[in-house]
Amino acid sequence: RDVFLSQASSILGFPIDVISGREEARLIYQGVAHLLPPSEERRLVIDIGGRSTELILGQNLKPSVMESFRVGSIAWSTRYFQSGNFSRKSFEIAEIAAKAVLDEALDAYASDQWDVAYGSAGTLAALVMMSVASASISAPDLRTLFRSELAGAEDRIGWRGDKLSDETSLAAVVAGLARRPLLGGSPLIVGEKKKQAYAPAEARAAAFREAAEGSDERLTASLALSLVLEPPADAREAYAAAVAHLAKYGDSFDEALAGVLAAPNDLVLLSARKYGAADAMVRRAKPRQAGILTALASADDGYLRSRGVAALGMLLNRDGQLAAPASLLFEPAEFELSAVIRARLIDLVLESARDKQHRVRAAAALALGMAADRDLIQPLDRLLHDESYIAAPAGQGLRRIAFPVAAAAAEGMARLGRTVRAPGGELTAAEAKRVVRGCRDITKDAAKVRPNPATSFHSGDW
Repeated sequence: RDVFLSQASSILGFPIDVISGREEARLIYQGVAHLLPPSEERRLVIDIGGRSTELILGQNLKPSVMESFRVGSIAWSTRYFQSGNFSRKSFEIAEIAAKAVLDEALDAYASDQWDVAYGSAGTLAALVMMSVASASISAPDLRTLFRSELAGAEDRIGWRGDKLSDETSLAAVVAGLARRPLLGGSPLIVGEKKKQAYAPAEARAAAFREAAEGSDERLTASLALSLVLEPPADAREAYAAAVAHLAKYGDSFDEALAGVLAAPNDLVLLSARKYGAADAMVRRAKPRQAGILTALASADDGYLRSRGVAALGMLLNRDGQLAAPASLLFEPAEFELSAVIRARLIDLVLESARDKQHRVRAAAALALGMAADRDLIQPLDRLLHDESYIAAPAGQGLRRIAFPVAAAAAEGMARLGRTVRAPGGELTAAEAKRVVRGCRDITKDAAKVRPNPATSFHSGDW
């Protein structure tokens, strides 16, 4: 050591002091503490080095208990894993040896002596990187599952138009257009080209339940996507099971949904089922999808536009203490957006509040309510007085009158602590006539597009 210190000092031009293990521990704690915000939490700092491991207890910038133990990654590697021998026996011996050295630390560094543990230095950083890499490798992904079909996907599905986006290729392959799976001998997809359609929904739901118990995961995923896009009417349980199954594929599921929305009209199996994909996007809205959802909120189609606006509303939800609107059929997540992005999304929603389509205005009312910002009371109040209504027989000579935009606005007001009631309800003919006087009947317009009750994310009339 003396030879090394002499030569190193000569090369550097400075004297070299060798510090003690406890001094090293003190300096380590100081370095970590200066990178953390001020806090009264009791901290345990661990530094696993090549030749030693430092354990330090402290609060704020002041260490209180410091010790250095002669256990290190390089020392243990060379001593117990010579020549890369990573056997079960060598791990057991190495573990016993480390425990023997660290045994004296059990009392001084017991779990009741600290609140939060922090790690420093390269060994712990490497362990974190290995953990992240391992999670990334093992996480299921639709692109990995359908890897063989995605190779040359356009040829496999017989597509002859402009090049498909990566997302649409993924959606087409997961949907079954490349593999053409069978359900007990019957095809999942019937018809060709512009007449392509799924097999009856009830048969697909039954096949999905059976496939989920089997080993053909590609078939199960294809069936699940078919039920997300086109489930049996009122089959909420089957729909929820399909969404849950694909949710384990994380972002690749969202990419497939985006691919359905981007599908060209001639890819009929997907393009005819964009409404189902849009409904699912509302439930799965995430900040990183803001670009896609913003584009959806500007779609030419009013139904798609309304779903895009509703999804933006889910992104604006930031107060988990407030109850979700009663009409919402799922529990929305809570997000923290930057002030700039939040302001931009609110501006888009406010623009949508003036849309000609009642669905879009109702979605805007929902979104403003989700934002729960008191500065939005005035636009919500305007929507509360929206005069568009839907009429339907209610039995026993009564008429059911619904004001969908006003109802959504009333729920938004409720989130802001203002109890108001939207007009309408089950009324006698005379009452109904009085309530709708001067208002706009949109019953026929609303009937042109009816949401699938199973895919709908809300119970409103839009």
